[in-house]
Amino acid sequence: MLVLTTIYFIINRDQTSLNLQELSPSAVTKQTDNDEYINIINQGIRQYNSGNSDEALKLWNRAMISNPNKASAYAMKSILATSTEKMELLDLAILKDPNYGYAYELKAFAYKELGKFKEALSYTKKAIEAGGYTYEVYKTRSFVNLSLGNIYNALDDSQEAIRENPYDSESWVLKGSSLYAIGICLDAYDAFKIAVDMSYGGELETQALKSFSKYINLERCIDIDEESDNISPATTTSDEGSMFGIGV
Repeated sequence: MLVLTTIYFIINRDQTSLNLQELSPSAVTKQTDNDEYINIINQGIRQYNSGNSDEALKLWNRAMISNPNKASAYAMKSILATSTEKMELLDLAILKDPNYGYAYELKAFAYKELGKFKEALSYTKKAIEAGGYTYEVYKTRSFVNLSLGNIYNALDDSQEAIRENPYDSESWVLKGSSLYAIGICLDAYDAFKIAVDMSYGGELETQALKSFSKYINLERCIDIDEESDNISPATTTSDEGSMFGIGV
């Protein structure tokens, strides 16, 4: 049971935080070309990523006051809001700019945090359709698809997130989770090892990796036909399927 707990811990470790990317003029909103507004938003993002949430909030409030008809400040403020206020701010952001993909992405993330996976899946689709999203949307969709049992979709999304940002350890954890759920456990181990080496590498994560290598049943591993790229899923018991604590 140790591995079940530790792997679950790694997957959920940073699920309540986001590493924000600074916004370009085209990513902020199609309603503005105001460089000063963008600069204030990005100052807030830098403060947030440095752990200064109070300063970030002050800057985003300043941006909102300077131009209440633009969407980005509402979306950014939602990151630090309570669940109810978060949804209200994101709805306002979408009302200000229905084509603002990042607002849909944040709403998908919020629904995922609430365990409302079908709603989250719907908003990841809207984010991708609208454009202006980040690689985080694929991480969210991968997690949601794992939770809903859509394992192959989860694997595709984790790989897309890795293509967008190969240095994000959580994307590798999601890939490992998907591979193990399918039954490709040796590749799953490799993905987990990359995640541990890349980011955490602490005692708990190292123990999780060691436990995982002992836990896996090598008979569950399957061969991939490199010529046809056909994968035949291994039979997974309910205990194995929920190994990562996400209801797959």
